[in-house]
Amino acid sequence: MATYPWLVVLNQECDLQFDHLARNGLPLKEGRPPVSGDKRLRSILLCPGFDADHVLAGTYVDGASRWPSKTSDILLSNRDDRYHVLQPEPPLMETKLAFDFKLIVTATPSYLEQWLTNHPESSVAALEPPFRDRLIQRFVSYLGRIAEPEEM
Repeated sequence: MATYPWLVVLNQECDLQFDHLARNGLPLKEGRPPVSGDKRLRSILLCPGFDADHVLAGTYVDGASRWPSKTSDILLSNRDDRYHVLQPEPPLMETKLAFDFKLIVTATPSYLEQWLTNHPESSVAALEPPFRDRLIQRFVSYLGRIAEPEEM
């Protein structure tokens, strides 16, 4: 099983809220019926984040390539569609983080909930607009691209 130093949830916050309410048989508002079971998520979409220096060095995952130093600015200034870089935000995030949209993973909501309960030392933070919005827009743009295979 892979472990990642950082993960960002790519699902919409409202979908996560409805899932939580549906799994626990709770209503959206007091006096209303519980949220229906069709609002439950089967999986949560996650994207791992890595120290940007490790991405540039090609050491963040097996088989990654080193970025040529003359093109490192492309990654760090968010001009490569495959990646999204967040600037440091001490004390929680001391270095630039790069998220690689090719490394998407999923987990069930109950697994994530159990993991967070069993690992209280883990930090949970929320990206605020416009940072969250920009990351999601870039992910959707990358995932929704229309790519043609290269001819052999």
